[in-house]
Amino acid sequence: MSRSGDLTKQELENIKTFRYKTNGLTPLEIYVYEHFWNFLANKCLPDWLAPNALTLLGLVFPLLSLITICVIDPTFTQTLPGWVFLLAWFADFWYQTIDAIDGKQARRTDNCSPLGQILDHNLDQITFTCMMVHVCSSLQVGNNMTRILLLTPGVMSAHYSVEYRTHFTGMHQTVIGFMGATEQALAI
Repeated sequence: MSRSGDLTKQELENIKTFRYKTNGLTPLEIYVYEHFWNFLANKCLPDWLAPNALTLLGLVFPLLSLITICVIDPTFTQTLPGWVFLLAWFADFWYQTIDAIDGKQARRTDNCSPLGQILDHNLDQITFTCMMVHVCSSLQVGNNMTRILLLTPGVMSAHYSVEYRTHFTGMHQTVIGFMGATEQALAI
């Protein structure tokens, strides 16, 4: 980037020619989720729905659950009502589903773009922060920073390691062996 903050010609060309590449699916995705995701993407979504709008919709319930938890128990010390955890579970499921089908919608409607990938991956990080709040609240960590720091790798490592590897390899590697970000979100 130049000193004035403008992108150089080479950087602009890199954005134009960027192509999203990933390394495949996990067995859980292939045998369980993929059928559901394909049904939603191919049979339930209208062609006029922009993939980036779909991506933004994926953030609605995670933010709603984050706000709910922070209003009811900002100290992470109380036992919350069951409906709050049901909302948190639904928010995680909603995010995971939307995150899986927004790219399918983009490819189906021929609306793939570098902006879409940037938006998608940044919203992933916001959503995983919401999931971190879900975990801290359910485990009632309070202000114990040691417990919070010990929980962080279990909640955040998959998505941060995906982005780290993408930066250096140019490939969005969501799967290592038979485990990936989907399994981590399911475990959470």
